[in-house]
Amino acid sequence: MIEVRNLTEAAAYAWLSGHAVLEKRRPRPGVEVWACAWRDQLRELVFVENPAGKPALTAEQFEQVGREVLATVPDGAQAFIRGEGKRVFEDALLASSCLINAGAETETSPLAPLLASANARRTAMARAIPTLPEALPIDLIPMPQHGFVALPPEARWIASAAPLAVSDLPDPWQVVSRGADGRFLLRHPDHALAWATLSADSRQIVALAPISGRAALTALLTYGFRLEEVQKARLRAVARPRRSNPDDPSSPLVLPGIDAVLAAGLGEGRSRAILEIRHPSHRMRLVEVETRDPRYKAALIAFFLEPDGAVLGLRTIEGVDGYEMMRLADSLAPALPGADGSRPVVDQIDDANAQIERIAAAVQPVIAAMLAGPEGIEAVRPRPGDAAHVFLPASAADAEARYLALWQQDPPRIKGRAEAVTLIIRVCPAGFFGSDNPLTSGFPPGYATVARSFRPEVAWVCWDMKGPDHSQSFDGLAWAGDRWVWFPSPHRVLR
Repeated sequence: MIEVRNLTEAAAYAWLSGHAVLEKRRPRPGVEVWACAWRDQLRELVFVENPAGKPALTAEQFEQVGREVLATVPDGAQAFIRGEGKRVFEDALLASSCLINAGAETETSPLAPLLASANARRTAMARAIPTLPEALPIDLIPMPQHGFVALPPEARWIASAAPLAVSDLPDPWQVVSRGADGRFLLRHPDHALAWATLSADSRQIVALAPISGRAALTALLTYGFRLEEVQKARLRAVARPRRSNPDDPSSPLVLPGIDAVLAAGLGEGRSRAILEIRHPSHRMRLVEVETRDPRYKAALIAFFLEPDGAVLGLRTIEGVDGYEMMRLADSLAPALPGADGSRPVVDQIDDANAQIERIAAAVQPVIAAMLAGPEGIEAVRPRPGDAAHVFLPASAADAEARYLALWQQDPPRIKGRAEAVTLIIRVCPAGFFGSDNPLTSGFPPGYATVARSFRPEVAWVCWDMKGPDHSQSFDGLAWAGDRWVWFPSPHRVLR
C-alpha cells in the first residue's frame, strides 16, 4: 500500500513510475485501488489517503511530473473533439497541482511561468468547450445517409461456406469486435453488418446472422471500434515524452514520432492515415488501425502532432464518436489511390490545408502591426461597405451599423509588444462554423450561433498571444475583399 495525502499525489506517483491506469475503484472511504498496465504487465496500486501524512514524492519529482504532463497537453485541436476536453482539463489540472507541490506558487519560483501556462490552458478549455452530454440516446443518433443495407452477395457465400476460417474472409469485410455473448461483429463498408458465431478456438465462422436498422446501429455503437484497454494503455505509454538522456533527469524532453508510436504500440498491427487537418501550430491526423488479433480489427485513433510530426497526444475514438468517424472514413474511400494513382479527395484536403497556411502567413504581419501601435489598429478598422464583403446581405446592414457604433464608442485595443509574445494563429472558413470540426479549434464556440450571418467563403482568424507572464486571446479578423478588417466577437455583437 502507498500512503498519499490526496489523489493528485496518487496520479503523480502512477505517472512517475510508468503505470498506465486502466480502471479505478474505491472499496472503502480513503482507499483507492487502481488497475494498471506496467511494462506489458497488469498490476494493482493501492493508495491510502492520509491528508496529514508526508508527501509521497519530493519537490523535484513533482516538478518532473508537472513538466512531463504539461508537455502532453496541447492548447489546440484535441480539446475540441467531443469527449477529449475532460481528459485535457484533468491533465492540465494535474500539471498545475504538481507544479504547486514543487513550489511554483511563489513569485520568485522559476516554475511560475509553467504554472501560469497550465492554468491558462485549463481556463481556456473551460471557456471554450461547450457542455455536451456524455452519451446520446440511440434514437437521437442519425443513421448513415442510406441506412444499414442488406448484406451484399458475398455474404451468402460466407454463410454457405461455413465453417469458414476467419483469416479467409474476403476483402473488404472486417471483423470489427467481439460482443458480450462471444459472437463477433462483421462489417462491410456499404453499411452492412452481421453477427458471426465462431468456433471454440475463434478461428472459424460457423454461422452468420445479418442485422440491419437500429439493431445494427446499436451493435456498432456498443461493440464497434474498441481496442483492448491494455492495447490503449500501451499506445499511451509509448506516446509519452522521454528524456533525451534517460540517466539525466534534467535533460530535455523529446516527443516521439507518430511512426515510432504506431510501430511500438501496435506491434504487428497495421495502420492507414485517412485524414489530416493542419493548423499553423499543430496538426490532427486520424489513423485507422487494425490489431494483430482479427477479433479486434478496427479502431480509429486521433493523433495530435507538432508541425514536424512529433506526437503531442492521442485519443482512441469509440462509441458515438467512432460511428461518426466511421462515416467520415467511408466518405473518404475515394481518397484511396485510383488506378492512375490520383487521390482527388486527399488533393482537395491538401489544397485546403495549404490555403489555410498561406492565409496564416499573410495575416501575421497584420497582427504584428496591430501590436506595434494605434496605426496598425486603425488599418483594420471597419469602413462603410466592408461588412457587405463579410456578412450575407440579410445581415450586412445590421452588422455594419453595430460595428461602426462599437468602433466609435469603444474601439478595441491590444496590449503587448510583438517581440515579447508567441503568436498562435488559427484560420477557419466561415462555412465550417456550422458544424463541430477541428478547423473551429480555438474560436469561441458562440461563432456557431451566428455562422448563418457569414458569407461561407470568407476566412476568419483568431489568435493567441502568449508572453512570459500572460496570455491573451483575440478573434474577429476577416478578409473583406481587399484587406483584413477587425470585427471582434461577432457572437456577442450580433446577438
